Amino acid sequence: MTAPDRLLLWLAIGLVTIASGCSGRGVTREEAIADALDAMRAAARQHIADMQRQPVVLKAIDGLQAELASFDDALRLGMEQVRALNANPDTSRADLEVALKSLDAGRKQARQRILQRHFEIIDMTSADEWSTLAPHEKRALLAAVK
Repeated sequence: MTAPDRLLLWLAIGLVTIASGCSGRGVTREEAIADALDAMRAAARQHIADMQRQPVVLKAIDGLQAELASFDDALRLGMEQVRALNANPDTSRADLEVALKSLDAGRKQARQRILQRHFEIIDMTSADEWSTLAPHEKRALLAAVK
């Protein structure tokens, strides 16, 4: 993986703190992620000829999708908690700071799991195979931050 690709990956994962929403075409973020990962699976089926590695790579892509969904759920729940605390005038600053620290820690852990899945897939594929999968993963990661 080249340095610009690595930077783009970090940027995409780091941007997940952006508020969620739908794209302008009416496609939800979840649908865009699923579409990109389905295309990644199709590319894996087409370009990974080794029938012992192919199902392992497909399972890793499933894991990436689960991690992205888990990250989205954790972020949403954490933000709801922070908003609820912030809306309550009786919430102490310490309680709000604890909630924010918890949200940040969960976000960092989820980013690390997503990154581990990314490198797991790279490790299982040849350079040529990865070059066919990478654009779809990139599209999924970018969709995850919209």
